[in-house]
Amino acid sequence: MNLRSIGLRSSGFLFTVAAVLYCGLASTATAQNADLAISKSTSNSIVAAGSDVTYEIDVSNFSGDFSTPTNTMSDVVPANMTFISGTHPDGWTCTAAPVTAGNTITCTSETAISDESIFVFTFTFHVDPSTPNDTIIDNTATISHAGSDPNSGNNSSTARVTVGVPPPPPTPIGSHDVLISEFRLSGPGGASDEYVEFYCNRDTDCDISGFTIRTYDPTLGGDFSATFPASSIIPARQYALLVSDITQYSLSDYALPDFTVSDSGRPDFFIDNQGVQLVAAEEGLIIDSIGFNGGGNQDQYVEGTGLQPATAARPADQYAYVRKRGTETDGRPQDTNNNANDFVLVSVTGTPHAGITAPPVLGAPGPKGLTSPTTYRNSQMTGSLIEPAVDAHVTPNHVRTGSGDSGTLSIRRTFTNNTGQDLDFIRFRVIAITTLNSPNTVGGPQSELRLVTSGDAETFMNSQGRTVVIRGTILEFDPGCGCQPAQPNGGGLNSAVYANLGNSVIAAGETVDVQFLLNVVHAGLYRFYIYVEAFPAAIADAPALATRHTSPVPASARTIAPRKMINVRRSPSRIKPTRKKPKQSSAF
Repeated sequence: MNLRSIGLRSSGFLFTVAAVLYCGLASTATAQNADLAISKSTSNSIVAAGSDVTYEIDVSNFSGDFSTPTNTMSDVVPANMTFISGTHPDGWTCTAAPVTAGNTITCTSETAISDESIFVFTFTFHVDPSTPNDTIIDNTATISHAGSDPNSGNNSSTARVTVGVPPPPPTPIGSHDVLISEFRLSGPGGASDEYVEFYCNRDTDCDISGFTIRTYDPTLGGDFSATFPASSIIPARQYALLVSDITQYSLSDYALPDFTVSDSGRPDFFIDNQGVQLVAAEEGLIIDSIGFNGGGNQDQYVEGTGLQPATAARPADQYAYVRKRGTETDGRPQDTNNNANDFVLVSVTGTPHAGITAPPVLGAPGPKGLTSPTTYRNSQMTGSLIEPAVDAHVTPNHVRTGSGDSGTLSIRRTFTNNTGQDLDFIRFRVIAITTLNSPNTVGGPQSELRLVTSGDAETFMNSQGRTVVIRGTILEFDPGCGCQPAQPNGGGLNSAVYANLGNSVIAAGETVDVQFLLNVVHAGLYRFYIYVEAFPAAIADAPALATRHTSPVPASARTIAPRKMINVRRSPSRIKPTRKKPKQSSAF
């Protein structure tokens, strides 16, 4: 999938809301010369004769200019295929008859495609049952508009499939397939207020049954480990959460743990500033590892450069180490085999930790587990401007109050529910923001923004004849909730806000309009990126934050208990892995 650096786009799990412009200054879009782009893909590379193949086609504009109607998307039905069905966005008209090979499906829109827009189409084709194995089928889609497009290189896209025997079941878990995506090894609740979040880093489920979580204990002078029980499965692109002592874990309002490693002899499983790694059932294959400089068995745990250890007690703030995400990774957790490069320390205050050079970036811990909201792909949750007839950086899509180092910035967007399910909860997690202590990534004077709770904004009829109802978003958690993590200074990196749906749901096919309200502490260039998580309404015990309530319902009120880890054991002598995690190539 292609990701643009500016614009509202969901790619993988990333929605780009705004990037690199001065707070309070609006850019003026010019017509005629938009650089439209198209991307076509399918999840199947090998297909059986007589089967169906579904393609996703993304038409986007991130050029800063409007297109000139008419816009035309074409898809020629390839040899050995016939067209079965398709979906297209509102505002587009598609003709698909006749549907046999060699004919063209044509979709047109008479409305200018504004900057920061994406349109998602899906087409399903049937492979002729008589097609021989090893036949290569290329399916190409193109995009054009009546104006001048300065870059023809991205106006067509081809997805290739080969007819043959479909691939076998997913391969066993290998290095990079499961990542430690967020963690802390102590917390404001005490030495055992710790957790490790795991992310299934592939498009098929991750079975970690029999895998080992290993850490170093300086009091033992060796490693300590525990094993995941049978049927420990993390769904594709989702999360599992492990804690040490459930009684000290201070974020049960936010996310329930799936596994616990505490026992009477060792309530504090993870020692602060010591390494942690996930080891496959095949002893010695390291799946993922993090380590601190100067920790025990440092060269075993550290990937690349280790994290700086705290040299004294950490502040009594809610904090966490969070794996970076951004445009470079399509919004997914970054993994460069370098701990210092891959993780960032966040806290709700930004108070420095003793011995760590860079103070924490303002933000919040946001652990996620098997019962947390699900992330959806761009074809399932599609973002767009609330008013597509005007630029992304002017009212009503972008509203600035005040001036200079004061006031607020409101960014408004529409999200369309293409999941096929009704949703009663949707939240937005910040994965990039210019805020307190964030490094300068914009190449000029950098703003400082704080995400805050907002009320509902205006209701109006947009240029497409749709009634727009801008709903407020609520920071998880404002201090008044009594829940953790309280964020008294506003939200930042890894913070999340949820839409105020009241008692309503977002039905399949419907839209929800929301605003993201940011306090402007310092004006300047800014970046603000999010991705979306949601709950299907069918989940009867949807955890904390279910928006059918006027206030969050603590996740701890549910009755789901974490599973105990097994085979807790200590290894006074060092465990030497037989295979190190391989270096990541640029093609990975």
